Amino acid sequence: MLRGLNARWNLAVLTSAGPKLRDKGGSAVTTWMNVSRFLESLRGELVYYKPNPGNGGDALIAEATYQHFDRLGLPYRVWEEGRDVEGAVVVFGGGGNLTPLYTHAARFLACHHRRAKRLVLLPHTIDGHEELLSGFGRHVDVFCREHRSYEHVRRFAPEANVHLGEDMALSLDLQRLANELREEPAAPFLDRRLARRTRRLRRRAMFDTRLADLRVLGGVTEDRVAHCFRRDVEQTQTRLPLGNFDLSRRTPIDGQLLVRQQVRHGCAEFLGYLDRFDTIKTNRLHVAIGGALLGKSVFFYPNSYWKNRSIYEASLRDRFPKLCWAGPSPDAPGSGPSETP
Repeated sequence: MLRGLNARWNLAVLTSAGPKLRDKGGSAVTTWMNVSRFLESLRGELVYYKPNPGNGGDALIAEATYQHFDRLGLPYRVWEEGRDVEGAVVVFGGGGNLTPLYTHAARFLACHHRRAKRLVLLPHTIDGHEELLSGFGRHVDVFCREHRSYEHVRRFAPEANVHLGEDMALSLDLQRLANELREEPAAPFLDRRLARRTRRLRRRAMFDTRLADLRVLGGVTEDRVAHCFRRDVEQTQTRLPLGNFDLSRRTPIDGQLLVRQQVRHGCAEFLGYLDRFDTIKTNRLHVAIGGALLGKSVFFYPNSYWKNRSIYEASLRDRFPKLCWAGPSPDAPGSGPSETP
């Protein structure tokens, strides 16, 4: 099944240029940092990597980060609970965990940032947590995924090194992922729970594909459309469309993302589901990114706060011509969708 999904991927050719970030006045922001080049500067160190725990979208981030480490020949060890970080280089994975809605990243950083020789927070959306940020010293590097987070961290962490950097999932090498999956045995690393979740996702994928085909045949839509809207703390008040499937939450992964083979498997199932469709409608950031990487038409809606719109403006709008913003105009106030998906 995995080989079949991999073979169907439309391996989009991605531009190597970074996104053009703008401030509120439309001027280009010149403080862009190439995350890969930054990581290359750590080559002489043993890095302890703590993935940002989460769902299927976070698996894309984690796999892209593992790929960076491999490509750069960067020596690393995956995080183990109870590790003493005194004098160590610690890298915490990218994501959207450092906001008032979540606590995991804040707890980890508060516990370790003073003892580590160097601590790196890969591209994140960041809001709140002012007391934690104010304690960051010059040995801390913080990457922000968009301008609003960047200004927030610069204000409250004046001693830290603050950079703008694109979401790690945007650098995911689909060809490399597909090649590595072909070389692996047939998922011996899956426990019963993950194997069961995999079967459920594949059954759902088949059902949703058939439903999409019926809608095309009935003239309801012109192509296969997937609706993948959030059903968690970042969902909006907009009524969910019929047949909505929150793919990120249903992806068969261990949420800690510490086992590389399981992360790759989760990415394959996540992307394999999306590749069955022509058009993706979502307010999940990494469903939008995954669809765009596969060359799909993507309608990207707001989440419950400003994250989606800010990242769209910063790094998606100029990168993916088939990905469009489906919320209110970026210049308009508010964060709710302008119409029902």
